[in-house]
Order: sequence, then C-alpha cells, then structure tokens
Amino acid sequence: MISQKIYKVLGMDNEKYHDELRDNDDIFVNWTIYSKIKNEDGRLPLFIASEQSIKWSDSVCEILEGNGGAIEDADVNTGLEAFMLAGVGRKSDMETVFKLLQDHPAAINPYVRKPQHQKVVNKKRKFVNTM
Repeated sequence: MISQKIYKVLGMDNEKYHDELRDNDDIFVNWTIYSKIKNEDGRLPLFIASEQSIKWSDSVCEILEGNGGAIEDADVNTGLEAFMLAGVGRKSDMETVFKLLQDHPAAINPYVRKPQHQKVVNKKRKFVNTM
C-alpha cells in the first residue's frame, strides 16, 4: 500500500487517480508495472523515491522488487547512484541506503580507489587494463 504523500512525490497524482485518492488513504500500486515507467524527465521511480528520502519500508522495497535492474543504472538527472540519492539530506533514511547498497554492492566500485593502470571506459562501469 502507498500513502497519498508518496503517491504525489512519485508523480502519480494525475487526474486518472484523483477519485481513488479522495476515497482512500492508501492505494495499491502494481510496482511490477509502474516501477519501469519513467516520468517526463526520464527518471525512474527508484531514483525519485531515493531523492525524496522515502523510507525502505514505505515503498522503496516494492519499487526495487518491481524493477530490480534499475539499481544498476545511475539517475539521468544527477548521475548519482540510488544509494547516493537516498543518503543526501537531513531526512535521509540510513536503512534505505544500507538496503540499496546491500542489494547492489558493485555500485561503489567506481568510487573505490583503482590502480592507475585501470580506468572506467563507460557508464556501465567496465574496466580496461591499460598496461
């Protein structure tokens, strides 16, 4: 179930859903479908929820279950990983940051000090040996 506040933050508050929101405090969202739909800025719900400091238990878990592959990407607006977005700000939820890193520990690889003979060649974080 998703609260009206989270519903609005994720951009789901359009005319199509207004009647349902007036009648219910909580509404069911099929995250298997919705978690793959980008907003008008090209952002996935995982990154929007992470940036807005939505708690793991308040939908981030369901969003990630619906589109697990999204965690391997970086946000199109900021270029940050989901765990980074979740960790920014006074209202950030450390459980969310931890769970996002636990789900995708390779997300920190590009930020770990690399030997000088390696370099990142593209956004997919593939390394090439330059020796």
